[in-house]
Amino acid sequence: MAAPDEGFSVREPSPSPSTIPSIYDTYLCKELSSRSPLSETEAEDSYETRLRTLQSSAGYFLKQDRIRAVERLQFETARVYMEEQQWGNALRVMRPLWQTLSWRQAGWWHLVEEVDWALRECARMVGDSDTLIAVEWELLSKLSATFAFFSSQAYVGEKTSSQLVISSRAHKSSMPITLTSIKIAYEGWLKDVKVQHDPEVMPEATSKDELVLLYSSSLRPPTAVADETTFSKSKPILPSQLLLGQSNLTFAPGITKAVCFDIAPRESGNVEAVSITLCVEEADFDFEIVVANSGFLRHEDLWVKSKVGLSKKGGNENSSMVRILPKPPKMRIEIPALKRSYFTDELLVLDVHVINEEEADASVSLEVCLLGHSEPIPDLNLVPESTVSVGTTQNEYDLGARNHPGKLYSVSIGQLASAEARKINISLKAESEAADYSLQMKALYRLLSDSDTLITKTVDIELVFMRPFEVSYGLVPRIHLTPWPSYFNVDDNDDNSDSASKEDVGASGLCQSWSLTAKIASFGTEPINIENVRLGMLSEPDDATCKVSPALGSVQGEAVIMPAELQRRKFDLEVQKYSLEDGQPTALNLQVEIQWRRESPLASSTTSFVAVPELVIPFGEPRVLAGVKNEQQKNGVIHLDYTIENPSMYVLSFNLGMETSEEFAFSGAKATSLQLVPLARHTVRYTLLPLVTGRWINPQFRAVDLHFNKTLKIHATEGLRSDAKGTFVWVD
Repeated sequence: MAAPDEGFSVREPSPSPSTIPSIYDTYLCKELSSRSPLSETEAEDSYETRLRTLQSSAGYFLKQDRIRAVERLQFETARVYMEEQQWGNALRVMRPLWQTLSWRQAGWWHLVEEVDWALRECARMVGDSDTLIAVEWELLSKLSATFAFFSSQAYVGEKTSSQLVISSRAHKSSMPITLTSIKIAYEGWLKDVKVQHDPEVMPEATSKDELVLLYSSSLRPPTAVADETTFSKSKPILPSQLLLGQSNLTFAPGITKAVCFDIAPRESGNVEAVSITLCVEEADFDFEIVVANSGFLRHEDLWVKSKVGLSKKGGNENSSMVRILPKPPKMRIEIPALKRSYFTDELLVLDVHVINEEEADASVSLEVCLLGHSEPIPDLNLVPESTVSVGTTQNEYDLGARNHPGKLYSVSIGQLASAEARKINISLKAESEAADYSLQMKALYRLLSDSDTLITKTVDIELVFMRPFEVSYGLVPRIHLTPWPSYFNVDDNDDNSDSASKEDVGASGLCQSWSLTAKIASFGTEPINIENVRLGMLSEPDDATCKVSPALGSVQGEAVIMPAELQRRKFDLEVQKYSLEDGQPTALNLQVEIQWRRESPLASSTTSFVAVPELVIPFGEPRVLAGVKNEQQKNGVIHLDYTIENPSMYVLSFNLGMETSEEFAFSGAKATSLQLVPLARHTVRYTLLPLVTGRWINPQFRAVDLHFNKTLKIHATEGLRSDAKGTFVWVD
């Protein structure tokens, strides 16, 4: 910084030989030789200011979770106390810092050693012998402990390998150190491990430089009172929670020993090694050093056998943790003849095979539950007999998208020898609506060699039920051959219609004939035998009677329908009003009943019901019905009849006409008029002489209702077809 022009002067260097010549300005900071010494009050203020600054900084970094910065500031705080010879305060800061020092886990041993020497000085000045022994032991021994699992996951009941590595970084001139035991504590469903010192145990392999020794230890539960040791005096460990092993725990300077052992977990879940305790027990004293988990073992620290003796093996990033999965079950559940889909209304029988692929005999039971998207859920029938539980909860089964569980069925299979299979029959009657279900089967078994461990095998089978057929319908009118009743002849039954029931009096109104064609298409992937098709009434109409019968010449009886094939079945409907004066439309509710079975010889017969959309039969409006009598084989002419009906209670007038065509010549009135009294009908015949062959011709007949000034639609009956352009007649 440059000095201001006014009010300041540049000091010249002192000629004293003790002063180092300088060309820098010293107006802001005096030289040390010219400073005045601090008074006692000023020195005390400076000391407390330093402490407050360090403590405030440590609190700031602690809020940011910067642990290493906090530890450095705590170390500086202890140094300030030591400068002031306040050894008790320094020890109170240093001891918890030393016990939880993260620099030790990070491998910053030169910094750890600096902390050790500072703590040793504090303990010596205060007279804390326990702390003095512990810190001097660390200074002398320089032992580091790490632990790792070989794999990131394991299975219940199967052994998982792990490795404990102890290294000595003591000075070459130091004496060997012998540990009494090493204890490893886990968090999760795994027993703690204690490795005891045994000088007779020999290494399995040695590195080329003979500085790394590999040991293998077999773990066992405690068998004597002497084995019932504890991890610490404040945390006793029961014998059932501890496994014991042996290894040579004498460490010369520069020696690394890796101890490998296998553990078989009994429960699933996450397991993590949380601490390693190095124990020394002497006649005059004993102490423990606990190494907490802060990344126990990196992947480069695993030692394995190799051709050269020992080599390092890469491991997992978080090698101190292992995920214990449920034991992979070897009980196979299968349905050999399972189909991709089934049909509604079908009686389904499933042969479930339970096969024991374990190496030992097992005691097995099977639970079965059917889950669906909505109710009702079909009931199941199991053979052999099963016990049924109602009201399964969401915790018992994985519902997924299906939130409606059915009943829970449980059947005892009994003891299955290794490689033995047992068959269970599950049958259910499918609902009438298309749906899909999840059949969840759970085999629960215990191996006779390990009866304490319950093993579960769950299989989820998708059952899709679809309609076997799609049915479309065509309804066309027919000419009823029975003459209509005369409007001028009064029936005595009509007078008593109010006092007598319709069933007693019978139908006396107008009667119409209709033809219903059911077009049946198969949704199956295999041939299906159709045994019978009939048309039934869902409910009788209130104002009319309806008689249903198979049409003459229609396919009847048993037939085989192939996948995607279309078959037609025709039915005749005869609808008659109860009252002659009733001109209101009549609604018919019908259903097609299809009796079918699969081609398998053991397949049972199933009846599927397909509802017909509501059919409305008009009775009060005039209509025109076209019919044909083909006499081409005799003289080549076609008789085309048009029947005009007046079902109303009024006299109606019609204009009728036939247009000329280049396709045919005709005989009949080209234009005429017609009057019909109430409840009457009249037939007009045209004789056509076709001028073409092998095609459909389109006679253009027109009928106009003069009362409503409306052109009536021409309804084609049997032998004709119609579309938006009119009615068509086939010419051979």
